[in-house]
Parts: sequence; structure tokens; C-alpha cells
Amino acid sequence: MKQVNSIKKNEAGFKCFNFAMYKKWSNKMKFLLLFFTGVVFLLFTTNCSGNSNKWKIGDKIINSATFDLQAGQSAIYAGDINGGNFKNFDFKAHVTHSDGAKASLWFHSDTTLSKGYSILIGNPSDDHRRSGSLASVRNLYKPIPSSFDLEVKVEGKRIVVMIDGWTVVNYLEPAVPYRTAANTGQLLSSGLIGFRVENGTLNVACANITPQSDNLPNYPEGRKPIDEQDDALIRLQQRNFPVIDYHVHCKGDLSLKTAFKKSLTDGYEFGIAANCGIGFQTESNEQIKALFATDFTLPPLFYGMQGEGREWTKTFSKEAREMFDYVFTDALTFYDQKGRRTQLWIPSTIFMDIPEQEYMDMIMDRTLKIIREEPIDFLASPTRLSNVMMKDYDKCWTDARVAELIKALKDNNVAMEINSVSKVPSARIIKAAKAAGIKFTLGTNNLGIGELDRLAYSLRMVEECGLTIDDMWFPKVAKERYSINPKKEEEKTVPSKLHQPKKVDISSFTLDGNGGAGIPITDKDGMITYGKGVSQEMLSGYLKIVNKYLEKQSKGTSDTIENFYWKSDSLSEKDWTRLYAVYFQMTDSQKQKQIITFMEPEPPQASNSFFPPLQRLYDSWVENPRCKIRIDGEMVDNDVLNSHEKTDFVRYFMSSLNRSGGKTGDYRVDLWTETGYDKFSEQLYGQPVSIDKLLKIEPNIIFLVEKDNSKPITLFLDPEPRFGWTMIKVTSISENNVYSAASRGTLPTNYHQKPN
Repeated sequence: MKQVNSIKKNEAGFKCFNFAMYKKWSNKMKFLLLFFTGVVFLLFTTNCSGNSNKWKIGDKIINSATFDLQAGQSAIYAGDINGGNFKNFDFKAHVTHSDGAKASLWFHSDTTLSKGYSILIGNPSDDHRRSGSLASVRNLYKPIPSSFDLEVKVEGKRIVVMIDGWTVVNYLEPAVPYRTAANTGQLLSSGLIGFRVENGTLNVACANITPQSDNLPNYPEGRKPIDEQDDALIRLQQRNFPVIDYHVHCKGDLSLKTAFKKSLTDGYEFGIAANCGIGFQTESNEQIKALFATDFTLPPLFYGMQGEGREWTKTFSKEAREMFDYVFTDALTFYDQKGRRTQLWIPSTIFMDIPEQEYMDMIMDRTLKIIREEPIDFLASPTRLSNVMMKDYDKCWTDARVAELIKALKDNNVAMEINSVSKVPSARIIKAAKAAGIKFTLGTNNLGIGELDRLAYSLRMVEECGLTIDDMWFPKVAKERYSINPKKEEEKTVPSKLHQPKKVDISSFTLDGNGGAGIPITDKDGMITYGKGVSQEMLSGYLKIVNKYLEKQSKGTSDTIENFYWKSDSLSEKDWTRLYAVYFQMTDSQKQKQIITFMEPEPPQASNSFFPPLQRLYDSWVENPRCKIRIDGEMVDNDVLNSHEKTDFVRYFMSSLNRSGGKTGDYRVDLWTETGYDKFSEQLYGQPVSIDKLLKIEPNIIFLVEKDNSKPITLFLDPEPRFGWTMIKVTSISENNVYSAASRGTLPTNYHQKPN
């Protein structure tokens, strides 16, 4: 899977926005960079500009490229570009929707937004389709964050949809498309561009339309559209039936990059399945963590764990399993009546030394035990037998055995895969399972690219057995990981301006100890050392400062929610600098116990991960005079960035200049090359430093809001006072203190305070 490394380096900026990815950071709190990306989005939204600044909302014309829409509203471009009529174009905007929103971007449409194509935006509860879907033509189901860069290109007969720089749709409209009666208007022509909101709210920022020549070729060189007249997949897409192959293996000639490209070409989503078990691709928890850190970094794909053998449940922890979008296994590997390891697809491991029906009874016993005891979402290749026994498939799978299998699946809430390679289960069994309310998945279980046949058998069974979207299973873990439902209670809007006094010198500061005795922050030489650990006395002094701002802390037990209420939304300059200096010196375990924490550039242990900025963010720094640029610590003119590529830099860190005497709205971006960053981090983290040197880059301040079963919900204070707060929820903490965080929902402006 190492073929994906070139993709990672070029698109690494997206990884900051893919909140489902699990990063193995250094010995500090691993989720802090995720908080920082919320700042990136807010900053860009504030500074961006668009050329499409005239939109008709209802009966009103607004002269802005940024606008808000409520449920029932629409906005149609009404400016002078191309007279408002577009054929080939490139549309860009940053969109943010509320939780549960249902919205769409239309093009080649009319004033009623009822013809042409639409791109779905949102995560509505009544529709499993997600943002980026080319509605009813290329439906997508992988959840994404609720705030993202959207780009739509129409070039001849080609439609490309991009989310945060990733292509999620690459559709070629054939000369004679297949369309149902309800979708006859889904044809490329020319027309208006507009947004429509059915539920929730939608913010559109920096809308930008660039017309292209009307004479572009219909298709890219070397590519031909799929003939849709006899294509099962487009028929199901038109009915909004979810076509997802959850069982794709990157084996043989199929790399992760190739799989992603094929999913775009074939027009449906893939779930990449990792074989996890002794003797397979992944054999330990640490290998799984490494897999997500180095290979499974393509956001448009699902990722599933396939438990191999019967040992996998003991080999992999719950934490490792939950890194995947879903977990499944098959019943093809078991120990027979004499304790011999059997693999039904390998003839040499099968010992038929008892009558066939007795052997079938043994298979049933092993299968039911797997369903009842192993933590899976669905059973793959169900009812598959050895090649010899498959000749007597219906004889082996009697109605009584089928009923027993279905009952076990139903009782344990396990779905049934319809496997395209093995061609199981049969239509008879699928119909019986459907009648019992069993959910289904579609899968291939390929050995290479040649077996990815666009789910031919699976889709045939969908039609023959009359399956609908209500019969299909969807990953629950993925939904929870990629979207959150912010609390509606106990929240209050915070003013966007927070008082930030000028920086002060704290070289002689001490913490207030018991009895008023001062506890020195630095060593005897006035220096501090990253992560060396602090005394219990210093920890007590730290808490004493924190308690000045803490109004109430509930006395919950470990299995209840602890709430933290704050008197103020801003620390005094003296207090935050004292706390920061102590926090910098704490060990990892000491930091995890604090409810006011700090974020600074990552220490050198994390420098092997590359995080260049998104291109649009990078471009905004060049154009914004309020932004001050430093490269490897040296101040440079902003236009110097024009002579670099964003991928020249392995790290960037944004900080406020307001506390350092800058004007309100001024901010600083520190960019590091690999060599420069290693030198910087060695100076800051590899040896004792003065507090003055520590404060050369302002930290970001983080408040803990509540803690549910040791999973903190935090309130992140952006260094720029105009941006306010960002809410993030931690979803899991591993034994090795690796934090995994859910994405934020809508851009938050909420402050969690004591309820009335």
C-alpha cells in the first residue's frame, strides 16, 4: 500500500480536515492539531473574496459573494458574468451547513431550480446521501465535516465535484444517458447556478464562478463514458439505492491509489478492507495504528476491518477495531471436529471424513458461534461452502438451517453480505432474510483489480429480490466519527471580541503556593525544559490559578459527566503566561489532568508527518496585508510565497499578534521547511529555553468544558479574538494516550457556561 505515499505528500493539507484519521502524535495531547484546523477554516472564511457577488435571494438582490440561507430559501447568481448563463465553468465556494441540513447546488438550471444537475450539501436524517453527491447519478455516503471547500467543474460532458481538494465525483455523461421519469431534467446543457435549502441553514462564502470556453471537448482524451442503457448501477443510482462495495482488498495489482481511481471511474464508493489476523496483512494493534497513519489517508473511501481466523477478537483491542468505519468477518475459517484448522476456500485444509450432512451441521455450529460471539457489523460471504459442497448448495442449506442462520443474524443485529465473487447467498436465502428484516451489504472480496466487476451478482440480486434502501445497512461508527451533534442546552453566545492585554515579562514570576509562599516557575538559571515534569507543589499552584476562573466543578464519579463552568472567557496576561510556562514543563500524564491547556507547535517527535497548508489558504496569506509571514523563523514579504510551493513546507503555525503589540486583526504565520523545522524544534524542545524564547510564538488556549467517561469536550480559544470559540469532542483515548477527535459541526460561537 505504499503507493499512496505520493498522494499523501501532495494532499497532506486535507489530513488536517479529515477528523476521522487517527494520527500518532508525540508525547503531548495528540488531538491539539485538530483544534487548530478549526482556526484555519475560520481565518480563511474571514479573509477570502469571491467574484460572484450578486445573488438573488427571494425578491432581493444582495451584492456579496458570501451569504446565508435558511430553510425554504434559494439563491440564484444574478451578476454580470456570462449574463448569468453558464455552460462550461469552474465554481468554487466555502460552504458550511447546520447539523441535519438538506441543501443543494444547482447548475444548468432555471429560475425554479428544477432542471439540470444538483450537488447535495448536508447530512439530513431522512437521506443517507452526503455532501458532494451528484444527486441520483453519483450518490455518496461517506460522511464528511459540515464545513468544507466545494468546487464543481463542467467541461464538455464531464462533471467533476471536489471536496477540500479531493475529487469525489468524476462523471462522464454519455450521448444517451439513462434517466427515470422523475429525473428527465438531469442533462447537461447550459443555464443558471443557484443554491437551495430545504432544511437547516447554509452559509456560502467566497463564491467564485470562472466561465470556460463553450468549445471544450466532450470527454478527456482516452476516456469514454459508460453505456448507461443496460447498466444496472445507474438504474439503482437513479432510484437513490446505495451502491457501496464494502469488501474491496488492495491486493495484487490493486493499490489504494488505483482503487480510489477505479471507484471514481465506475461511479460508486469503495470500502477498503484490511485483513486483520495472525499471518495476514495486519497482525497487531500497533500495525493498525501505523496503517491509519501512513496508508489509510484517503478521505473519500470507507475503511473496514476484516477479522481473520478465530483469533482476531483476542489479537485486536476495542480501540483498534473502532478506528475502522466497520468490522466484519466470515465463517470460512474454523477448527473441525478433530481440532484441525479449516479454510473452506483451500481444498488442502478440508478433511471430509464424516458424512456431508454431519459436516454441514458442524459448519452451522461454527457459523452460529461466530455470529453470536464475535463483535461484527456484518457477515461476509455468508452460506459459502467448499467447492465440492457448493454443488449441493440447496441440499446443504435447508430451510431449517436458513431459518436458524437468519434468527442468529437478527438476534445479534448482524447484517448479511451479498458477495459478488462467491455469488452467495442465493436469491432464496436473500428473500427469506429480507422477510425477516435482516439488513444487507454488498461486497466483492477481490484478489486483484480484475475481480472488481461493478458488483454484477450483488446488483442482480438487489433487483431479483426487490431490495430497497430500507433493507441496506450503513456504518454507524462512520456517522458518529465524522459528525457531531453540538449541545443545545447550557450554551450561550460569546462576544466575538475578547480582551487581550499586551504581553508582559514573566521572568521573575512565581506561582502562589500554600501560605502565600512563591513557587519559582524556572530552574535556578531562569530556564525551563519541555516535558521534564513539575513537582506536586507546582501542580497545586497551577490549579490555584485555574480555580480563579472556575466557578463550579461537579463532583461526578468516573462513569458520570463532570461539568466545568467558567467565570471568564479570557485569562489575564499574567495568569496565562504563568500557566503556559508551567504547562510546557509538564509530562504528558500531568498535562492530561489539566482543564486549562495550551497548544504550541508540535515537538520534533512529530516532524515526520507533513502538513503543508491548503492551496487556497496559502494563496490568502500572499494577498492579506494583515498577515505577517516568517519562513524558518525569518520575517519575509508576503509575495515571497509566490516563489515557493505549499509543499515546500512541512509545518505551519498561526498565532495572534494582538498580544504582542500588533493591531487587532493582525496575525502571524510561521512556515517551516523540513530542515528549518528540525532546527527550530531542537532549540525549543531539545534543550532548556528561556521563557522569553518560549513566548516568541503565541500559544492557543484550550478550556475543558466537560468530561464524559474520561472523554473531554473542549472549548478552544482562537488566538484571534474576532473568531471566538471552537467546540471539539474527543471520541477515544488509547492506552498509549493517543487522542482521537470528532470533527466539529457548524462553525460554533457557543460558550458553555453554568446553566440558569
